[in-house]
Amino acid sequence: MLRRWVLENFKPINGVADLKLNSITLFAGLNSSGKSSVLQSILLVSQTLSNPNPDKPLILNGPIVQLGTFEGTLNERAAGKSLRLGFELCPSPARSHRLGGAGHRGRSIMFPEHQLSAIRTSVSFSAAAQLSGAASGIDAVKVCLSEATIEVDVIDEPGAPERRVSARVMPLSEEDEQAFLSDVVEAYFQFVPYHAGSNYVSELVDTLSVRRMLTRLLHFLPHRLLRKFNVRDRRQEELMSLIEFVFEGRAAGSERSHLHPRIIQILTHEPSQAFRKRLETIAAHEATEPVSGRTIADVLDWVRDLQEQRGTSPGFVSSVKEAVISEFVAEKGGRPHGGAEYGLDSFSRSPVLTASEYTTDYFTTMIRYLGPLRADPQAAQGFAPSSEPDDVGFKGEYAASVFDANKHQDVTWWDPFAWAEKRGSLERAMDVWLRYLGVGHHVLTREAGLSGVLWCLQQTPGSGERPLHAVGIGVSQVLPILVAGLMAPQGAMFLIEQPELHLHERAQARLGDFFFGLAQIGKQCIIETHSVCLVNQIRYHIVKGGQAARDMTTIYFVEQDEHGDAHFSEVEVSPHGNIGNWPDGFFDQGALQEDLITRESIRARANRASRDGQGSREE
Repeated sequence: MLRRWVLENFKPINGVADLKLNSITLFAGLNSSGKSSVLQSILLVSQTLSNPNPDKPLILNGPIVQLGTFEGTLNERAAGKSLRLGFELCPSPARSHRLGGAGHRGRSIMFPEHQLSAIRTSVSFSAAAQLSGAASGIDAVKVCLSEATIEVDVIDEPGAPERRVSARVMPLSEEDEQAFLSDVVEAYFQFVPYHAGSNYVSELVDTLSVRRMLTRLLHFLPHRLLRKFNVRDRRQEELMSLIEFVFEGRAAGSERSHLHPRIIQILTHEPSQAFRKRLETIAAHEATEPVSGRTIADVLDWVRDLQEQRGTSPGFVSSVKEAVISEFVAEKGGRPHGGAEYGLDSFSRSPVLTASEYTTDYFTTMIRYLGPLRADPQAAQGFAPSSEPDDVGFKGEYAASVFDANKHQDVTWWDPFAWAEKRGSLERAMDVWLRYLGVGHHVLTREAGLSGVLWCLQQTPGSGERPLHAVGIGVSQVLPILVAGLMAPQGAMFLIEQPELHLHERAQARLGDFFFGLAQIGKQCIIETHSVCLVNQIRYHIVKGGQAARDMTTIYFVEQDEHGDAHFSEVEVSPHGNIGNWPDGFFDQGALQEDLITRESIRARANRASRDGQGSREE
């Protein structure tokens, strides 16, 4: 679940907007106040992480949002020339997180060594180059990563205390890159992620240790960490592992062609005179004849024969093994002339990489968006070009096909009449909510040839079915909302703009019940609205549900100051439903109109009374 969203210098936001997100988060306010900018920024991250080109830090223009140039996206009054996006993501407490959406059905991200309890990410971007008025359109949309910070709270095992791991990702200058690679063996340069001067480094902080690693990015998230290792020490470690393998007997009796070349090298090695003298000492201690063979393989045969024939002292095998190790491995402290040599290899055990993978999968598979402009009710609807079976389209243009393909599938849904969670067919859930909203009795689809399918509606029990364009426009607006919300997987975030369009006030209010029901079954709703009825229905649920409902609900009022800068005020709703910090312009038009009507009514009665009194005097 996305618990926090931070924007700095993004569109109308001058400075920092630090927003707490909840199971239900409403953004209300006047037109062009900055409400949609929050939703656009979330979609921007989703659009970026879904893009197949991992070398682009931020995708300003894509299939979901089109923001134009970087300069146009940056707040025009911002003190700096960078914008920042930040968020806190709380993964599922389970050790595996099963994702929804086609292409990811049944896929799990496993946490074999640790469980993530919180992921906090902050990323700063700037223009790729200083732009002039003559800059090309391509240059104007290019973005570079200034800095990214990922902070992860980790639980290594059940019952263990949390620990914090963080990574700070920064561009690496050519000078720093040369210094970093100065002692790396040239053969390992092929693993350097980018060409000279375009690399990134991560400062990885784990407990008390700090390590610097070259970093391959997936847009703005670390995707691969490359650490330096001492080549000589690594070779010694590998060699000792092979010697252990040999002494465990796993190489005995194997065909030489099946063995590792280094094992063959060990077995066929002819020991030095110093090694033979050491074995003579070991043999004398065991009161036996020393080995007569010429190779390490002969030494192993000698050891096995002694063990099988007469048994040996407890330290016999260890003494021989140490002699073999000393034959191959240089004494500690010895270094090649000119200092240590280093190589590069992947460091894959960091929770930061697991957090990056989780974040990518969340934003690419768990975001559902429905914009304010819904599809034409007269048009036949086909399937979405994406592979998501619940993709209704940003305008709901694929909702009919999604419903038609899934209407007999069971979904978990919230019953507004029983006010309880239910499990049943999508068709049943749709009908119940249509009746509750008061916009129809039964929904169905009909084939429209190669064009796809058409919505049809039975408005009342016993009435005939009618095509969608023959009923009120509000039905066509609400059907995609119901399909998208009911089909979204558990744990998904449902972003929706102006769900109340073309709906009667009662239906607007009861949409609040729909969103509250989605939250009850684990779906997060971020809503941009102008509807006082919808907001008041959420206030009603806060009063009805008490502290539990309050803890899952946040309402923001958004307004712009005289400079055009957006400001977000969290609305305080009392246990009785009253708003304690009612801002100017927060749905007060109704009260103003009531006041005007009352004053005009009083004035009209006074005028009539005056005229009646004047007429009486004249008589």
